[in-house]
Parts: sequence; structure tokens; C-alpha cells
Amino acid sequence: MFRLIYMSEAVHQMPDEAVIAIVQKSRRRNEASGLRGALLYHEGRFIHMLEGPEAEVMARFERLRVDPRHHSLQLLGTNGIDAPLCASGMEHHDIDALPQDIAETLHEALALLNDLPPRDFSQPRPGRHQPRPMRQVLPVFSGGLAA
Repeated sequence: MFRLIYMSEAVHQMPDEAVIAIVQKSRRRNEASGLRGALLYHEGRFIHMLEGPEAEVMARFERLRVDPRHHSLQLLGTNGIDAPLCASGMEHHDIDALPQDIAETLHEALALLNDLPPRDFSQPRPGRHQPRPMRQVLPVFSGGLAA
């Protein structure tokens, strides 16, 4: 099995219902392809984890790279895994329900997202935002359990 994690920015602010609709549609597609995943959305930014056969994960990531609902994709990490963390084709749930080390890592990542300036979706962006490097914040996902 293989795991890929990336971060991106939404083109427009999304209400919870829109994010849930993405999760529901993704769940159906992922299950048909043997993929699992988790999606976090916070103030216009996504963190998305995909798990499954490497070829399927990479093919899905290539399709996601051109999805018009988001931009500024930053690959946070990829690695081979023994067992998936995600129980279904796509999850969107309480971070604190995850194993403690994963929850702590995601809270740290979201804290970094909170440090970024708030996104004003009413104004066009003059240039592409380059998210802060987060590979060191997500060691559980990007390189195993090494700190």
C-alpha cells in the first residue's frame, strides 16, 4: 500500500455542505478504485491524504492536480505503508478521533495554517501563494514515525 498527502487552497470559500458533497462523491469513486482517503478543510485550505495501490493513488493525484476547485498544490509526502489509516473510501471526521500521534500532527499542521494570513475570497489573487513547507510538521505521513 502507498500513502500520499498534499495541501492546497480552495478557489472559493466552501460551506460545510460543499465539502461534504466532495467527500461523498470521492468516497464512491475511491471505493471503486480501491482507494481510501481523508480530507481536512480549514479556512479555505485542504489537507488531503490518499491511500491504496501506488499506481491508483498517483493516477488520482494527477487528476486532482487539475481540479479547478483548488490551486497551489504542495505535495507534503509519499511513502509505502503496511496498513491504511483510513477505514473507507473517503473520510471527513473529527481529528481527535484519530490515533493520538496523528491527531497531534494534524493539530500542528492546522496551527500552521492558522498562522497564514486569512484568505480574502472576494479579491482576485495577484500571484500564486506558496504554502509554508510542512513536511517536517507531518512526519507521520511524510516519512514514517521518525521525528
